[in-house]
Amino acid sequence: MKKIKKTIINVLLIVTTFILGLPLGFFILIVIKLNNQAKHKFEIIVRLIQNYIVSVTLWEKENYQVGIDLGYPKCCVDAFCSHPPQLMESPLYESTNDDKLRYKAGCIDGEFTGFIPCIACAIDVLSKRKTLQGLIVNRKPEFGEFKLKQHEI
Repeated sequence: MKKIKKTIINVLLIVTTFILGLPLGFFILIVIKLNNQAKHKFEIIVRLIQNYIVSVTLWEKENYQVGIDLGYPKCCVDAFCSHPPQLMESPLYESTNDDKLRYKAGCIDGEFTGFIPCIACAIDVLSKRKTLQGLIVNRKPEFGEFKLKQHEI
């Protein structure tokens, strides 16, 4: 078991070397080989990266099909899955103009609808080439008609 763990760590070190770039990656490899405490810290970082990847995968798995079932365009669902609203609200994430446009396009009469379009569709909505409702097609009947206020009958 210990040998498998060591092999996994070595593979992650090599992958990290390529992801971070060769100079930084080699520096990390050298520090870890020389310092056991650095190795422990690196293992923590690797676990954090693994948890992040798992959470992104779960986010996409949970939300992709729901977005399609709601009738949202595939491009908008892809954008929502890759740039979730929680990311936009994070203090570690600096909101871009594209993020602001996407949110603004998801509003009707200043009220947020819950639908965050991709940037291309947001530009079309804001320039009035398309409507937010017009983007929604093939919505599953169990979700009802798209409305500004979902609690309206």
